[in-house]
Amino acid sequence: MRTGTRSPKLGAFLDLATSLLYWMVISLLAIAFLNDPPYLTLGLAVLGGVFISYQRCDKLGILTQPKLVEAIQKPKTKSAINAACVVPDIRLDEAQGWKWLIRWVADHQFHLTGFVAPFLLFASRFPHWLQIAGWVLLALPWFCRLVTYRHPTHFTLPDPLFLGLLVMMTVGLFISIDRPRSLDYVNQLSVGVGVFYGLANLRHTRLSLWLPVAGLIIMATVLTLTAPLIVTWSSSRFFLEWAYSRLSPVTSETLDANILAAILSMTLLVLVALLWRGRFSRQLSSQSPTPLRWLKVVIGFAGLVLFVALGFTQSRGAIVALVMGLFALLILYKRRLLLALPVAIFATYLATRVIGFGAVGDLLLSAGPAKGWTGRQEVWSSAMHMLRAMPFTGIGIGTFSEIQSLLFPFVRGWQPTHAHNLFLQVGVDLGIPGLVVYVAILTSCLLMAWRAWHTFRDSGQADLEALAAGVFASLIAMITHGLVDAPLWGTKPSIVAWFFMGLAAMLYVHSHNLAPDHLATQGHEQAQSETVVPS
Repeated sequence: MRTGTRSPKLGAFLDLATSLLYWMVISLLAIAFLNDPPYLTLGLAVLGGVFISYQRCDKLGILTQPKLVEAIQKPKTKSAINAACVVPDIRLDEAQGWKWLIRWVADHQFHLTGFVAPFLLFASRFPHWLQIAGWVLLALPWFCRLVTYRHPTHFTLPDPLFLGLLVMMTVGLFISIDRPRSLDYVNQLSVGVGVFYGLANLRHTRLSLWLPVAGLIIMATVLTLTAPLIVTWSSSRFFLEWAYSRLSPVTSETLDANILAAILSMTLLVLVALLWRGRFSRQLSSQSPTPLRWLKVVIGFAGLVLFVALGFTQSRGAIVALVMGLFALLILYKRRLLLALPVAIFATYLATRVIGFGAVGDLLLSAGPAKGWTGRQEVWSSAMHMLRAMPFTGIGIGTFSEIQSLLFPFVRGWQPTHAHNLFLQVGVDLGIPGLVVYVAILTSCLLMAWRAWHTFRDSGQADLEALAAGVFASLIAMITHGLVDAPLWGTKPSIVAWFFMGLAAMLYVHSHNLAPDHLATQGHEQAQSETVVPS
């Protein structure tokens, strides 16, 4: 036996091939159990997606990286970690002419995505050529980064998985019975992926890291203050009936209260983490001498406004998701609280035995036969029938309402627009393969947020540690809310979910960003290039 080296390109190709092979095998395995007990296929697809993400982490050594912390604490070891990175650091002000323009586009993918987002999210209001131009501008930064840095993107865990998502998204559009509606969903997903990689590829100064977070807080606050004018409120309410009777949206494009609640609950968890664990005595950047201690007052006020608005939405699913997110946040710092999880499960079991499962479900969801536990069961059953009918391709992205009314009409005449479950909805839209790859992407983002939190904690960067903890808890809340609803899938505000996943990627890349900020692999190529070659 002898020790040899493997080229980074070959390592990247093998990584892609391995992930796609796992994806196909797990998808076929899950489909093979379609005729067995209900939801077995769904469970296998979800577990398969988690497995794909875990094996990528284990292969790249991301779950345990003691050398990373040593490199942060001892800068003299940077050169050893980044020995495989040979791309020179080209300063923007040193580039001339068209080279300057290419470099600028490569470094501003997030801003360019924000510029083209309205043309894709509201494509029906613009000429068709603007939609095509939006797709071109969305893809342009990838080419510019490839030309400038020889890598189309920074390394993130779900990179090869997005190829599978692109394939299933194309298939879902091709088989759709309503192409214009499906195209709207494709545009939303395209913008979401653009936001994800735009955040991952930001130039990682301290100021650039915090600007998206500030934008998120401002956006959530503006939504809260304008909610009486743009939100369609639920008919199931606990209190303040007189106040709701005076509220009516004044625009044709309205926002559902459950969608607003999902955004508020996820943003609140970031604010809670920053208030609890953040230390803002440091400066945003070396050019800004202003201390940030006053930010806690601003964050606390914004959190109070968002919390009051979340209660006003009366979205029980979002409130339960907020509680689960807070529990996940506590577990990061108080591991002993994991012992309370079996107690909570047992207490829930006793409640279902005493009160009844349906009553507990109605309490946690909404009252009434349509939106309560009974209605959810009927919708889920209908979605499972669709999944069994078309497991490989899905029914066509965004056509749940049309297929349900044609093939699986409800007896009571209720017409749901989605499956009221994030994972069922993704499976129905993109098939079992699409569900597997989406779960793998989501799990990878959770692991990236956890890895970033661990690195920042060990390196003493309390502000970024708190941000990573908040992003991790927010993704847990999104998953929890997704068990009973799908507010951040197939809607224009669904880019907020991709924004949070992009924050996880941004923090993960920054935690490995020990050398010049344009490097894409940050030492992973070196880990992949060392392998044993038989003599």
